[in-house]
Amino acid sequence: MVKRKNSIALDKTKPIFIGIDVHKKSWSLCFIHQDVIIGRFRIEAKLETLKKLIDRYKGHEIMSVYEAGFSGFYLHTKLTEIGVKNIITPTNKIPVVVGDKVKTDRIDSKKLATFLSKGLLIGNYIPSKELIDLRQLLRTREQIKRKRIRVINQLKMLLMQHGIIFDGIVGIPKYLCEQILRLELPPMTTLSIRTHIYELEFFNATLKEYENIYKDGPVDEVLRKTYIFLLSVPGIGPLAATALTYEIGDWNRFPNEKAIAAFVGLTPCEFSSGEHNHKGPITGQGNQWLRSLLIEASWRLISKDPEMYSFYERLKIKKGSKKAIVAVARKLICRLYAMVKKEEVYKFKKAA
Repeated sequence: MVKRKNSIALDKTKPIFIGIDVHKKSWSLCFIHQDVIIGRFRIEAKLETLKKLIDRYKGHEIMSVYEAGFSGFYLHTKLTEIGVKNIITPTNKIPVVVGDKVKTDRIDSKKLATFLSKGLLIGNYIPSKELIDLRQLLRTREQIKRKRIRVINQLKMLLMQHGIIFDGIVGIPKYLCEQILRLELPPMTTLSIRTHIYELEFFNATLKEYENIYKDGPVDEVLRKTYIFLLSVPGIGPLAATALTYEIGDWNRFPNEKAIAAFVGLTPCEFSSGEHNHKGPITGQGNQWLRSLLIEASWRLISKDPEMYSFYERLKIKKGSKKAIVAVARKLICRLYAMVKKEEVYKFKKAA
């Protein structure tokens, strides 16, 4: 039980635990030493101010924690640079106090510091600065793709209001944009259409530029080795191979295949009580984009790998096509894990 005392003698052989509740403009902090709260602060979100508080306890081992969120890895990097052993904990892994319905920044920072002092928190994997930068390439590409789809839909809806409908056309190709610009429509409508088309042209050019960057794969020797193993899988192209390489990073951090399947959210929920054991749908936790890429790759894979196709067909009869392809995706990520660990390319197996 954590107590509050106005002053205690600090023991430099014992660590100090700091819980940080991070917000855009302010940070709430709780310092705990030997189960006693020795300080509570609310400061501006400035590293200089935080460092001054931490400097008060020079000579101590200092451990800190904050929740994963919008602030990313920046604060973690700066804390590490000044000698603090920091972890970033996922929100869904923080223990919940039953019946506790009060939530404030002070309470949250105290909970984080308390749970950290008791060893009840786990930390996220922290990628290198270089890997964080590489990840941003494909993440921005995905954001641009979504914006491009939105612009296409806005343009089609605007034209539909004037009786112009494009059935069976995916996207709006360049030749069609040129035809649309020649249409005789009211002046303000024409201005709106021209704006949407300029946006579309910009997004198309940007996506092409991004493709030219990632299509050759990573330059880093270690990452490139992983990329080549993944690219050997039928159904996995340069985009999926690059995304899996950058987003997963160090594959060796997973102790087994179940752990990496859980990381991408392809592990089924399980409800067990007494003699009853029920497995539900996948957890859906983890990286949703990677999960989507793996499922897309699985559709292509079953058309090329007889063993995977046979596995899919058996499950399809029992559980339907959607659940079957998710099971294929789970099997695929487990096989990818084994390939990277053993440094082997993809090998076809005989169908059962």
